[in-house]
Amino acid sequence: MKNRLHYAHLGINKTIEKAKELIFWPNMIKEIKDIIQNCKICLKYQNSTPHEPLINRVIANGPWEILPVDLFTLYSKEYMLIVDSFSKFPEVTYFNNNTTAKRIIESMKEIFARHGCLAVIYSDNGPQFKSQDASL
Repeated sequence: MKNRLHYAHLGINKTIEKAKELIFWPNMIKEIKDIIQNCKICLKYQNSTPHEPLINRVIANGPWEILPVDLFTLYSKEYMLIVDSFSKFPEVTYFNNNTTAKRIIESMKEIFARHGCLAVIYSDNGPQFKSQDASL
């Protein structure tokens, strides 16, 4: 049963929560912690950076008012994701290995031309968003 609880490699807290829902045995929490702390897969893939606290964001009152934006790489290809906070409508742009601030601004201008102007953009403050070119 112990190995079945740990099969999905959910981490200590989630595995303990799941165990409490299903079963109990003496020293359960200690044994679960020991199993996970000695698991080669968990050690290899554990999150080395602690989670940052969530930031309260302003709630959008209409479409294209607040836009979170993020750059990401998938299968060695670079993309930008913008999501309308009001409707949750996503816009994904493929960058042919050209994620300079100027190229990102061009892409954003194309998106704004289709959907209208916005009030707020949230980003992770990557270097492309901190450059002089990005200060629209």
